[in-house]
Amino acid sequence: MTLDFNTFNLTQKAEGGGGSGTTNHAQLSNLDYANAGHTGFLSNENFIPANTIITVELDGTGDYTKLSDAIEFLINKWSTGVVTIQLGEGVFTETEQINISSYNIPIIEIKGKSTALTTLKDGRTATTGVNRLLFKLYGSLLISNLTIEGVGTSLTNYRCLDDADNYSLGMLVNDVTIKNCGIAIATSGYLSLGGTITINNCIDGIMSSSGNCKSNWSPTFNFDTATNAFKVQYGGQIHLMGATCNYTNVTNRTNQTVGTATNNGWITGVTV
Repeated sequence: MTLDFNTFNLTQKAEGGGGSGTTNHAQLSNLDYANAGHTGFLSNENFIPANTIITVELDGTGDYTKLSDAIEFLINKWSTGVVTIQLGEGVFTETEQINISSYNIPIIEIKGKSTALTTLKDGRTATTGVNRLLFKLYGSLLISNLTIEGVGTSLTNYRCLDDADNYSLGMLVNDVTIKNCGIAIATSGYLSLGGTITINNCIDGIMSSSGNCKSNWSPTFNFDTATNAFKVQYGGQIHLMGATCNYTNVTNRTNQTVGTATNNGWITGVTV
């Protein structure tokens, strides 16, 4: 199922030292000081129109050749809508953790061609200090239509996707394959899941640590080789509406009884 993320009702104020800011940037263009370093406003030169698409292509025909460079470009930019980073075909290898902190863009979308055609790969060696591939610190992030490959299962706490922000819409994952990692998707904020989520060769599939994982779009989960398909800890929650779950070579489908709230957390809607 394809999700229309432009339907989310998101409002976000421009931030700065001069006050709470404003969402009416058209009026700011009439103010002589709006582009003169006034700390209460974001300058027009950093504005990105809603629905802008930034392309990343391995052969150099796009705006960038690496996802991390496209993310870096968005630092200090602002928009009134979704800004999409479109990855082309091929294996995009990153050698550093990608931190995403979007204060002034309502939604950043990272989108591939398909799970068969686009792979985002962590090219680092599994050593101490290698903790995550994509780390959402703040803002709203949509990830769709690609495969994400980690550094292997030797680092049990390594996360391919990690959301540590509980102040925004959160992280939305739709039609994604994740493989070869300690933890496929971890959240201590708000995680929404849709489409088909395939998780292959991971210790933990979906883990909520004091966060809230949910779905209202009847996702399909395919787990192949995992210790825990779904895991909660520190009061985390996983609530999946109408989910279909397929398990192959999975030791524990959940780490606690479905429908029973404990100190670990609460899991509902999961087929066991």
